[in-house]
Amino acid sequence: MNSIEKILTQVHESFGQSQPNGALLGWDEDRFMESVKRICRDSKVVNNTDFNYSYCNCFDIESNLNHDEHDFVVTFKTSLVADAYSLHVTRYSKNRRSGKVVQEDECDELLSVVANLREFAHQQGLREISCAEHDIVVAGVSLELSDVATLGKCLFDDFE
Repeated sequence: MNSIEKILTQVHESFGQSQPNGALLGWDEDRFMESVKRICRDSKVVNNTDFNYSYCNCFDIESNLNHDEHDFVVTFKTSLVADAYSLHVTRYSKNRRSGKVVQEDECDELLSVVANLREFAHQQGLREISCAEHDIVVAGVSLELSDVATLGKCLFDDFE
């Protein structure tokens, strides 16, 4: 069984009867927080974990460099449903009213953070879910907010 098949099996097990509820299941909102802060010690780390339609821990790592027209944020999500994670860089306008996911190399100062987070996730036995894999349809699973259950929605956020 390849790793994406293993992830899909874990999703089906977690969503067996209904959507898992992290608050009721006692999921740890601070899981990995200290490690992420240690890895990103020169950046601001914000724990945005919320189990309302989310099945993951979510950390935003903000660049400390002051760009004139924009800011960069690395978002690192670790699923509580399966052994998986997602990572992306967003370039936000200074007022944070608009943002766009960008290539990692557009933000040189966060490249080492991204590499260190990937290494940490690998050490934890987590598999990175690519952008294309986020869109894999997961048959036999229903979500509360979305009409179509995709791998990204089942692993991370129903509203994603």
